Amino acid sequence: MQWRVTHSINFDALWLSIPLLLAEIYSYFGGVMFVIGLWRPLERQVKSLGQITPSLPRSDWPAVDVFITCYNEPPAIVEETAQAALAIDYPVTKLRVYVLDDGNSADM
Repeated sequence: MQWRVTHSINFDALWLSIPLLLAEIYSYFGGVMFVIGLWRPLERQVKSLGQITPSLPRSDWPAVDVFITCYNEPPAIVEETAQAALAIDYPVTKLRVYVLDDGNSADM
């Protein structure tokens, strides 16, 4: 960076070399700040809505929609996937599961 500032400026085209130099300095410091930010990343713990502080009553939990997309899959696989989605540990009144079938099979 020191060489770039002191030895590589084209004095015949300052209108181009100065903005380019400023852009390179900005990019350099942006890269340094990026590396500093990644040096020790935060490790956050996963908590369910029932474990957060202050506690959130179940009636205030958001509704969750689960979309299961399928296209000509066997009905047994789609049924197993839908049952697994319905078994999610979440209040039943707040959980909606949709099966989105783009195929045209009579079995589905």
